[in-house]
Amino acid sequence: MTRFRSFFKRLVHPHSPSSHDTHPSGYPTPVHLLPKWQDPYLNPKVFQRLLPVHHLIIDALFSLDPALVVLLSQPLYDKYIPILYKDITMRPYAFSGLFRTYSRGCEDDNNTIRAYKHTEILHLMDRSNAFQIGTITCGDQPAFVPHSDLFENVRKIDMAWDVYLAQGEENLYYMFVDFASKLNEQLRDGTVEELVVEIKDGSRMVNHRKLIQEYEEGIKPKHITFIITQDFIPNNDNKRHNGSLCVNMVPVTLKHAQLVRFVVPRSLGLYDHTCFVYQLRVLYEDWKKLKDQNQLVDRKVKLEYYVIGAESVKEGAYRDLRSNNRWDVLSWMEERVEFRELDQCEKELRWSRILEHVRTDR
Repeated sequence: MTRFRSFFKRLVHPHSPSSHDTHPSGYPTPVHLLPKWQDPYLNPKVFQRLLPVHHLIIDALFSLDPALVVLLSQPLYDKYIPILYKDITMRPYAFSGLFRTYSRGCEDDNNTIRAYKHTEILHLMDRSNAFQIGTITCGDQPAFVPHSDLFENVRKIDMAWDVYLAQGEENLYYMFVDFASKLNEQLRDGTVEELVVEIKDGSRMVNHRKLIQEYEEGIKPKHITFIITQDFIPNNDNKRHNGSLCVNMVPVTLKHAQLVRFVVPRSLGLYDHTCFVYQLRVLYEDWKKLKDQNQLVDRKVKLEYYVIGAESVKEGAYRDLRSNNRWDVLSWMEERVEFRELDQCEKELRWSRILEHVRTDR
């Protein structure tokens, strides 16, 4: 790679003698006395010899400066745009190619629309992303025409905490209300395999059940993963200050998700297993109540907890339930709930920027 960098540097910034080069006497050398300059690397014969490895050179250049390569020619644009847009993090200028145009929303009209058809992994890391998607969906300025199905091939979505909370805002301009439904118009039903959500506050201060219900109905993911980034701040009893690591966030009436995962990428406190016990008891009671009322089609949604020291956490949860004679909850858990070691999930979620940031901070 070092040799490639050196070669490309010579292509872009070749060194040639100038009138400022000096003679050994210290005086500037006259131009007519300068030796004729010729770079041995820059001539047709050398390029002809490089033809068998031309694609390797372009690949190396793409890894160094992708924006430069896609602008070199139409064939290179067609080759590398799918690679460049496969995994994207939305930026403030993400939809600038659609601003102040009268594109019909058809991919034949616009390079930006065509490029997003290749996106499979979408990272929504900033609250402004929700406003951008609302603007594009509704077609307000600076996008004059409503657009839909921009991310029709997206399979995985990474959603940071601030973006997640955008769904709960009700006192906003009409374009920005109900972010989940706006995002739904940019996706294709049944395509999203996994939704990863960052949770910084698992307390009752946030109506998680309502938000998750709306996101699940809008995005229709097969798996939902909550990455709990809430810091452990113990009180005098060495328990969490708000009494909850992750409260009963999951509504039992999920229609599309088949698996719900809780990932806790930091060490747990001494009594944190009680948070899981509380959550499971609430979920069981809700499930039983709806089933008794014949309002629930039992799809047996699986729950998985990825924690450090999974076996000890599981033993603590089971011990609490047995001591309270909650055999009904234990029986229900046997069919639905699993505790796994954190590193098993980290391999599956290595694409997630949220989990990557958490690992970096640890």
